[in-house]
Amino acid sequence: MNFLNEYLKCIFNIDDKSSATILIPVIITIAVFISGILFNLFIAWIREFIKRNRTKKAVKIILEDITLDCKKQYEALIKYSDSLDIDHDDNFNLNTESFGHLRTIDKLNFSDLYNIWFRFWYYLNSDERIKSFNKCFKILEKIRFYEKQIGDYLNTFSSSFNSNLNAFNTSVHKLRDTCATLSFENSGIKDNPSLEEYLMELDKIVSEYLKNPDSGKITIQRKKLLLPIKELNEKSNQRISIILNNNVLDALHAFKNINHSIKTFKSLFSDLSNNFKEFSEKLDKIIQDYF
Repeated sequence: MNFLNEYLKCIFNIDDKSSATILIPVIITIAVFISGILFNLFIAWIREFIKRNRTKKAVKIILEDITLDCKKQYEALIKYSDSLDIDHDDNFNLNTESFGHLRTIDKLNFSDLYNIWFRFWYYLNSDERIKSFNKCFKILEKIRFYEKQIGDYLNTFSSSFNSNLNAFNTSVHKLRDTCATLSFENSGIKDNPSLEEYLMELDKIVSEYLKNPDSGKITIQRKKLLLPIKELNEKSNQRISIILNNNVLDALHAFKNINHSIKTFKSLFSDLSNNFKEFSEKLDKIIQDYF
């Protein structure tokens, strides 16, 4: 106070009485000025606090929805993986989640996202919070990657399965047509006992196969039609067996490819399901710990 009084006397070249008269308004002015600054800072802090809390609530809801989508995708992938069977009699349909909230996260301001983790308590468990912040967005990036990978896997599997299935069906169809033609053209043959015996065995195989109520299933066609004819041809020296064997081998090769495709993608979709389960669990823990 004395310093300010002396400063005013020196600046304005006035006595003690005048200095005291001026000092009081100056002090009041300075106090009002400082109070104004502090009030504006307080208002700004309140606005920032409200904005931060609103952003935090919004991000929490978004992360909860993404976590729920991960759980749904996990369940859908498990169900789809279990349905991948070579005799599956329906289309392989997979319900995929859109993960639209990932796009919402992308539209949020990075500084706002950063502040909901670190503002107000930056020096409290800062290393742990930095790790959780990085982990959260790494998980979101992985979800984006695997979301795209699901579509890529589906397209590849569908293309491979349908291509090999068509090849299998074509070969089996040709085989059955050839069997019917050979049986018709050589019916009533008496001067070639070995051929007659071969055709009788062939007709028996086809007849037994057709009696099976599951004759449309791929595994039944392999077990009851393809393999018995292949075994018959291996025992026979008939020329016509060569024609049939080509169709049999083509069908068996296609069957092998179908089976390989089923096993490969069953494993891949199972691994994908485990990834989404892990994502949901990690995001859920982050929400519980930091929101």
